[in-house]
Amino acid sequence: AKMRGHTTCHQWLLEHGSGERAASYKTLGLEVGVGMDIVRARFMELAKQHHPDKKKVLDDNAKQEESSSSKDDDFIKIKQAYEHLTKQNGVGTQQNPKYDKRQLLEYQKDISVSNDDDDLFVTRFMAIITDYGDKGYPVSLLSRRWNQIWPDRPFPTEYIIVVDEQNNTTNNNSRQKKKKVKLLKWLQWKCRGTKIKFQATGGKVLAILDN
Repeated sequence: AKMRGHTTCHQWLLEHGSGERAASYKTLGLEVGVGMDIVRARFMELAKQHHPDKKKVLDDNAKQEESSSSKDDDFIKIKQAYEHLTKQNGVGTQQNPKYDKRQLLEYQKDISVSNDDDDLFVTRFMAIITDYGDKGYPVSLLSRRWNQIWPDRPFPTEYIIVVDEQNNTTNNNSRQKKKKVKLLKWLQWKCRGTKIKFQATGGKVLAILDN
């Protein structure tokens, strides 16, 4: 739904069809969709019960406290659920779990990418391509798709590669030089030595995985 022309539908799904929204209501012990006045009242009630500073007396002769870490966890979950509903309107992320950084790191190990940078560029690129199977993914649409999945890590807008330049004045030694290029050449450089290949077909260039 998160495509051009479907933004209203996408936003509605995030607000009303999100499992995260239902989970926040459940954390507060409320039915999905109750009014914000009830949500606030319930939060105040639970906050008094679960605040880390509140001690619980279990016996007249021996005072025991709930585990402070347990109380902290409960209070944090309640507070997060409350803020998710009241400040974020219960909006979900609707993101495929495989795009989570932890999953990407696991995927990176499986595909044995050795020259991937700290931002996992190649691994992220491969994750997008695998959504489309053998059909491949149009290079021209990559930046848009990338920014939909990882808006906090926008796709580069300048494409710089590093090339070896021969230096004839110093015993034919080479030196590295940065060079600005077009998107396709930059992608080919970034993905060198990986299973990502580029194929021109039907007037467009597709990124595919060579299995």
